[in-house]
Amino acid sequence: MSVSEGQTARSELFKDVQFYCIDETSDQVKKLLIDGGAKEDLYLSQLTTVAISDDPNHSEVEEANDLLDVPVVNSRWVILSSKCGVLLPKNRFRPHEDQLFSGVVACPSQVRVSCLV
Repeated sequence: MSVSEGQTARSELFKDVQFYCIDETSDQVKKLLIDGGAKEDLYLSQLTTVAISDDPNHSEVEEANDLLDVPVVNSRWVILSSKCGVLLPKNRFRPHEDQLFSGVVACPSQVRVSCLV
């Protein structure tokens, strides 16, 4: 999922978020967070409020969850929270493969473009 042109985070949406990027996160996602008031942590710590990873097998995902109790989300949490204008529930955006419909490829038909995310 890419960030569309002109899509910007509301200036205070991520103001209470301190994030750490576990793996390579796009500059666009980081920009949405920072423009929304978030602060980036240079290392994973208990002060981090959310870690971002699109790779469920990265070793730091387990460290964040198990040792530090820091929620890990994928980059879609940032993009869709920004689109919706509210912080969406983090547990719906875990990078783990056991998520409902993970690995499912759907092809919507007879759906208006305006109804698609």
